[in-house]
Amino acid sequence: MSLLRGLCGIIIISLVILYLNNSDSLDLSTSCSNLDYFKQTVFHGRVIKKYVDQSNHRLKTIQIQDRDQVFEYVLIQDTSGFYEYVKPGDSLLKLKNDDHIKLIRDGLNRKFKIWYGCDK
Repeated sequence: MSLLRGLCGIIIISLVILYLNNSDSLDLSTSCSNLDYFKQTVFHGRVIKKYVDQSNHRLKTIQIQDRDQVFEYVLIQDTSGFYEYVKPGDSLLKLKNDDHIKLIRDGLNRKFKIWYGCDK
C-alpha cells in the first residue's frame, strides 16, 4: 500500500512538472501566433475610441476608423506603452509585415514596436 502511495505521488509530481514545462511553450506559441497575426494586419486610420473591454477579459481595445470602415484592435500582452499613449483623434499607420505602429499627433510622428512576448 505504501509503495502504491509513493508511486502515485511520483506520478502526480511528474504530471505537474510536465504541465508547467508545456504551459510556457504554449504561452510562447500563442504569443508568436499573435505577433504573426499582427504583422499581417494593415490599417491607416484615426482612433475614435479607446477602452478596456470589461466583457472580454478586460482587454485593451482601440476603435479605429479606416476610410468607411470601423474596426476594433485589441492589444494582447503588449508592453510597448502604445495603449497608454494613444488617444482618440490620433492617426495610425500599420504596414503589412511590420511589427510597428506609426502614430501621428499634432504633426509629430512616434513609432511603437508592438511586443507580444515572442522573440522571433
